[in-house]
Parts: sequence; structure tokens; C-alpha cells
Amino acid sequence: MTLNNILEYLTTPSIIDIGALNTVGLNDISINKIKQFKNIILLKSKDLKSILKRRNIEQNSDLERIYIETHQNPENRHLSTQIIYVDNKTPEEIVNEIINLNCHKKRH
Repeated sequence: MTLNNILEYLTTPSIIDIGALNTVGLNDISINKIKQFKNIILLKSKDLKSILKRRNIEQNSDLERIYIETHQNPENRHLSTQIIYVDNKTPEEIVNEIINLNCHKKRH
């Protein structure tokens, strides 16, 4: 199923991982569909080099170039309603931060 299909037929609150590499190819239709959601969380790293190393991506490779372009893509920040920096956090800590952000947001 494509991202457009998922966005078209989404009817209940859900978590969708768009995937960092997919944001490079978003078109205006996808962007407008994404913008209709209240909570769009960008999981971001301040240390891109550690991500590249952890994923065994070779320096000066095409894949490294794509990751860098994606990481620096201003559309990611533009679409996001919240940003969570994931450096040195476990998956459980990231989930708890997402939950806490959204619970805090509902109280205000």
C-alpha cells in the first residue's frame, strides 16, 4: 500500500512511520493530506554521523548523500508539529516522550 493510499483511507487515530527517505519524494497532494493531522512527530538526531556509522553506510556513497539530504530536508521540519531528538534514547524512552507530549498537549 502506498503512502497516498494509507493517508486516503485512514479513519482512526494511528501512528504512521512515513520513513525519512519517503519525505524526499512527497508531492503536494501527500503534503496536504499529512498537514490535516494534529500530531506529526519528527524523530530527529543531532548526530547524523552516528546514524550513518550505526547503519554501516559508507562515506561518500549515494546512500550517504540521500541520508544527508533527507536529514536536512526543510519539509520534515515544516510538516512536524513536534520534534523529538532521539540521540541516546531507547525505543521505550522515545515512546514515553511521545505519550507525555500528547498527554501534556491535551491538558492545555
